[in-house]
Amino acid sequence: MRANVLLTILILTAFPGMTSGQKPSERKLFVSGAGISYGYHTTDYIFGTIDQFRLLYPESELLGIDYSEFNQNRGFWVFNSMHSPMVTSLTLGMGLRNRDDDGLRSNPRFQAGLSYHGGNLLEGSYWIKKVHVVDSLYDASTMSYKYVDSIHYRDMEFQHATDQLRADISVVLTINPVGRFYLYSGLGLSAGIPLLSVARIEYKEGYDIRTRTINGMEYYNQPRPGAREKNVKEIFHRCPSVIIMPYFPAGVSFRLGKRSELLQQIHIFYEQVNGVSITTVPGGENFTSHRIQHSIGVRIVRI
Repeated sequence: MRANVLLTILILTAFPGMTSGQKPSERKLFVSGAGISYGYHTTDYIFGTIDQFRLLYPESELLGIDYSEFNQNRGFWVFNSMHSPMVTSLTLGMGLRNRDDDGLRSNPRFQAGLSYHGGNLLEGSYWIKKVHVVDSLYDASTMSYKYVDSIHYRDMEFQHATDQLRADISVVLTINPVGRFYLYSGLGLSAGIPLLSVARIEYKEGYDIRTRTINGMEYYNQPRPGAREKNVKEIFHRCPSVIIMPYFPAGVSFRLGKRSELLQQIHIFYEQVNGVSITTVPGGENFTSHRIQHSIGVRIVRI
């Protein structure tokens, strides 16, 4: 609530034509409504490298380990997300005055607001496995040999997640804006900074025992106590960055009422946003990903 009030004051200050000292016929820009929405986003995974994370967190001891022989995992979720990929938005709508009266033009409409975004920025995983035959057993029941292997595991995983506060501006065109249902689309830009950045680096090392038959079938024994001999985590709570995202909003809106003037101004809407998120980390590099947001919300629109 405080954010919406603050945003309204800033907008009224920025556009002198909207101040209360002017007559309605002299105003060029009107506050046409306000809304709130809630949803989630899907983002292309950015699979980072050891070198990228070393630039972000040079003080990490775990990143100083030699991973040159390790294999890099790609194409799967490394950790459960530390931050939920949710989006919450507060918006203020503005419209232009018709030339011949005090009503609002149907097109274009302008929107400005604040939004909160959670989710991951960068993640990665490396692993190596070395197998040593330690024994062979003869199974009289099958008249065959079985081999006992000792497996040495080493894994390293990292993830960088952020909670972001962004300012959003957009221009929107509507189709059939006076109808019960109407479609809209437009062009927008959001920019912001992280409220909280968290990086987690985890290194695991241990041994396991495997029984292997001569025809290649494998049987993993239950991990023995203390098999995971090493499990070390590092947590970092800072990494300044700037986020910019040009985007295309598109949605459908439903007007609640036909006859009641109050209900005519209340709209339920679904919106999809397609954009390219660009994150710049000082001392690091730029990270770019395609983002799709899905939101539902309530909007009060002046008629």
